[in-house]
Amino acid sequence: MSSFNRRDFIRVTGLGAATAATGLPSLVSKANAANPKNVVIIGGGFAGATTAKYLVEWASAEGLSIKVTLIDRNATYASPILSNLVLVGKLPETSLNFTYAALTGVSFVQAEVSDIDTVLKQVTAGGNTYAYDRLIVAPGIDFLDTNGLGAPIIGLREAIDSRTIIPAWKGGTDVTALKQQLTGIPSGTGVFILSIPKAPYRCPPGPYERACVVADWLNQNRPGAKVIVLDANADITAEKHTFSTAFSAMGVTYIPNAHLSSVSYANNQWTVIASTGNYVANVLNVLPRQRAGLLLDKIPGILNASLFADVHALTYESTQIPGVHVIGDAQATPQPKAGHVGNGEGKVCADAILKMIRTNSQDTAQYIANVGESRIPAVVTNSACYSPIKASTAATASYLTVGFRADQSNGWVPTKISASLGEAPSPTGDNWKDMFDWAENLFYDTFNVTRNVG
Repeated sequence: MSSFNRRDFIRVTGLGAATAATGLPSLVSKANAANPKNVVIIGGGFAGATTAKYLVEWASAEGLSIKVTLIDRNATYASPILSNLVLVGKLPETSLNFTYAALTGVSFVQAEVSDIDTVLKQVTAGGNTYAYDRLIVAPGIDFLDTNGLGAPIIGLREAIDSRTIIPAWKGGTDVTALKQQLTGIPSGTGVFILSIPKAPYRCPPGPYERACVVADWLNQNRPGAKVIVLDANADITAEKHTFSTAFSAMGVTYIPNAHLSSVSYANNQWTVIASTGNYVANVLNVLPRQRAGLLLDKIPGILNASLFADVHALTYESTQIPGVHVIGDAQATPQPKAGHVGNGEGKVCADAILKMIRTNSQDTAQYIANVGESRIPAVVTNSACYSPIKASTAATASYLTVGFRADQSNGWVPTKISASLGEAPSPTGDNWKDMFDWAENLFYDTFNVTRNVG
């Protein structure tokens, strides 16, 4: 565990102020304002909404003429961040729902995307066609029904489709539905099983956080009921000291290298068959293995063998499809898949697109050639998050942060900045309070909305 302390964390993440812009300098003269560029963004989560916001703000400040269209199937975005507090009744679901009305200058379209034509450079959504000069895709994640060994999990797809198993890993109404299942667990003999997928998955600390707050809720409301964690990974993937200590204190049973092979429901209980044994539960919360959002299947050739999109971290342009940028959980860089990272990637992408417009660059290679690689500053992003540990009496939280740097010396591959890696020495009440400040800053920096969730 790092000696990183709370003051270090606040300094690195900018707690108490909106996250700073990338601050990259202008390299060439501004483009002709009479020649507007069309930028279409698909996906309005932390990555997509941040990109839309900063494209408009920075273009206006620099005198660039662009039109930004943000397309999402939903009118609101349900934040997964803090959603485990909805699960245990500490926050209402509505407090984490965000619209796009406050993103001034962004044209929002609520529609399902039916086609993406990267040759004609146009997106079809809701029966209308939107031409683009640059396309940004931020589709988040979708689920696979195979285990960490690549074998099918029998019964999982059917259970998710029938909503008897609810992953609740995308926020919103699914979290409330899982909460209803949780409240049905009996005292004494009740069991909640949480299955964690093989990495990479959205929000590395998130599953362990969920195990903690659910165990805390059961201890308070269903005495004798217990939590079992079946982890497909060889060990806890984030904040090992914090979560292993909390599991021991709360009576959570943690089982690593647990690869599910089948799930079935009969006589009001679940039976789980895994590589580590057989288990029964009243509530089974399977977090499936994850891949880039299915939307990217509409762009043939953009996904790698792991079903994520390879990108150039200087611009987040696809390494396979010029003119298309992929940000957020769907891209394949070494950075964690999380909302705070997506917010940072959105700013990097927005800044890069404006520079590509100014330099009349058609792709990343041309941008580098036009500017000169030695003149391009490093790209730095930060992954920071808080995790509630106890949400009942004497509520506590922990935090984790790590920075990434991509530059000419490392081939523009985001590489951990060792000095930035840190976690809370232990969960505290002060961290619980700061968690809401961190989330509030992130919400405002992305959606221009203040919620006062704490």
